[in-house]
Amino acid sequence: MLPETEAALIVVAPNSRLGRFLNADEHCRFRETVQLRSLKNVRQKLIRQPFSFLLLELSCSEIETALRELNEIQREFPAVRFGVFCPELAEKSVTETETITFSLLEGGATVVFTGIRELSGVLHAVRRHFDAAPKSPKDRMREIRDSLPWN
Repeated sequence: MLPETEAALIVVAPNSRLGRFLNADEHCRFRETVQLRSLKNVRQKLIRQPFSFLLLELSCSEIETALRELNEIQREFPAVRFGVFCPELAEKSVTETETITFSLLEGGATVVFTGIRELSGVLHAVRRHFDAAPKSPKDRMREIRDSLPWN
């Protein structure tokens, strides 16, 4: 039997800026959102929610270390997807930005973005991932109940 919630949006942001943006916009709200300050405790969350989407806020200096950790996480939890918010990329040259973005995408990132204005596209990718995740029995029952004509 699948756990009640097998997918969550896990926001990993050391300064919680990304979490504040997500909470401020009502279109960004997900039923299950977990906020963490680092990648250390991600595995504990993924044991219960293996179809989660990780949204990471990283500085350019953290990318290499984060990619190594994310590579291990994806080997253990192959259904996990992740996106990277890196506001510093907007200040880099075009060549540096392309190189860093390419390495993140090669490393498995679904999306890389530098500004909050890009968040709607990111959330679209998150919702697509959640739509592909298996439904828990309670979610499936709620879906059936909501589709009945007398509701």
